Parts: sequence; C-alpha cells; structure tokens
Amino acid sequence: MNQDKNNINESKIQDKKVDDETMKNESSQEKSTNSDNEVEDFITVKNEDCINEDIKKEINYKPSLLLKLFSTAIDQIVTLAISGIVLVIFDFILKVIGYNVLMPLAFLLIFYYLVNVLYTPIVEKTRLKKSIGKRILNID
Repeated sequence: MNQDKNNINESKIQDKKVDDETMKNESSQEKSTNSDNEVEDFITVKNEDCINEDIKKEINYKPSLLLKLFSTAIDQIVTLAISGIVLVIFDFILKVIGYNVLMPLAFLLIFYYLVNVLYTPIVEKTRLKKSIGKRILNID
C-alpha cells in the first residue's frame, strides 16, 4: 500500500514537471512568435515607405512652381532669422569689447548674404538631406 502511494506521488510529480516544461515551451514559443510578428510589421512598414517613394519616382512627381516658391520663401525666412541672431551675438560681443554697431541694417545684410550662401549646402549635408522649407512641404 505504501509503495502504491509512493508510485502515485512520483507519477504526479513527474506529470507536474512535464506540465511545467510544456508551459515554459509554449510561453517561449509565444514570445518568439510575438517578436517575429513585430519584425514582420516593421519590415512591412519599411517596404510600404519604399514603395511610396518608388511610386513617386516612377511617376516623376514634380512639385508645382508655387510649392517651390513657398518652400524657398520659408528657407529665406529661416536664413533671415539666423542672420538676425548672428547680428545680436555680434553686437553683444562688440559691446563687451567697448564698441557699438552704428549701422545694424548693413551688418544684417552682410550676415544675411553669408548665411544665405552657406545655408543650403550645410543643411543638405545633414542626415535629412532637405532644407527646412522642403521638409515642411515634403518636396524632394
């Protein structure tokens, strides 16, 4: 009788171990399935983005003249703002030394010219490859 009880207890313990192992395997399979689904979703999104860009290139999407002018106007406003900031910094530095800017408009035009010349090449060398105006209006 004691031996029968021991055998029953041992079989219950073994069944429980098998059930635990089965549950662990199922949960690990679910995790791998979830990660596989996430990877598939990411690949799908990336492929859709590539397809959209390819479609634009295939149909030779060209923005209208008005859009190009508007993006250029945005870029010029940004350039003027940067020039104004440079002028304020320049004026502050001169005041610290003991000098004063007598014709701020002339200096603003000089800084505007310099920033305008450097703006496009510098911005297009960034990782986004577009100027601020083109990014805002989504123009290639």
